[in-house]
Amino acid sequence: MKRFSAFRHALMALPMLLALGACTTYEYVPPSSDAGRACAAQCEQPRQSCIASAQDRAEAGAKECRQTRAFTLALCLAGANDKAQKEKCHERAPACVAIPMTESCEASFRRCYTSCGGQVIEVD
Repeated sequence: MKRFSAFRHALMALPMLLALGACTTYEYVPPSSDAGRACAAQCEQPRQSCIASAQDRAEAGAKECRQTRAFTLALCLAGANDKAQKEKCHERAPACVAIPMTESCEASFRRCYTSCGGQVIEVD
C-alpha cells in the first residue's frame, strides 16, 4: 500500500513538474534612450505588486486547503476502525501547496517593457 501512496504523490506532482519544465525564459534588451530606460524601470513596481498579490492568493488557497484537509482527515480518522483504514485516510487527504500564478504579471511586465522601447527576446 505504501508503494501506491508514493506513486499517487508522484502522479500528483507531475503537472507541476511539467509546468516547470515548460518554462520559457526571456532576455531583456533595455531601451536606448534615458526616457525609455526610466519608463522601463517604472514597469517593475506593478510587476512586484502583482506577484505579491498572486503569492497572497496562493497562500490563502493553501491555508484553506490545509483547513479542509484537517477537517476531512479528522472525520475520516474518527470513523476508521483499524490501522489500514487510518492509512487510507492519510492517503486520500489532498496535498496542499501554494503555487503563485504569476504568468499574467510577467506578461504585463513584458508588454510594459516593450511599450517603453525595450526588447523582450524569448529564449528556449
